[in-house]
Amino acid sequence: TRKKRSKFNLRDLLYNLKESLKPLLIINIYGRKVEIPVNITIVGGCAEIHANPVSFLLIFTNLLINSIKSLRFAEREKPEIKVEIWSENQHLYIQFHDNGNGVMESNRARIWRAFVSTYPKTGTRSELRGMGLGLTLTKETIEEQYMGDIVLDSTQSDEEKPGEGFATFLIDIPL
Repeated sequence: TRKKRSKFNLRDLLYNLKESLKPLLIINIYGRKVEIPVNITIVGGCAEIHANPVSFLLIFTNLLINSIKSLRFAEREKPEIKVEIWSENQHLYIQFHDNGNGVMESNRARIWRAFVSTYPKTGTRSELRGMGLGLTLTKETIEEQYMGDIVLDSTQSDEEKPGEGFATFLIDIPL
């Protein structure tokens, strides 16, 4: 079933995922509850694709969960997640952006490795630490099932520039 492909709508998949993760999108910022907006933009006619909806659900879930963790850690006054999807030259592009704590220079190569979490092991934010498999599974799915690629397109770490952290991932999948 992992490789079974069918026609589905990316917009519907993303909106349903966003709805199912709604409780996680509500975070505490300095003692008040804030809902993280997830802005989804699909340019042109690329909402309907022929692929495996389960693998796309895995990709989007892992990226959303990482963004939510990053935004919880950063405690932004105006947290935000942006997903932009477009097609060009027979490729599907997905840009995934959040204004969370970013990725430190020392962690940029490590984020793709299995069982590596870049969140602290102890302290007040240890609950954010996962198993370190999300980006590994995402990358493997994109590369092995779709002959595509995912890169950390741009980032700035809060530790390098306090209050200005962000991360942007870019996915490129041949259609």
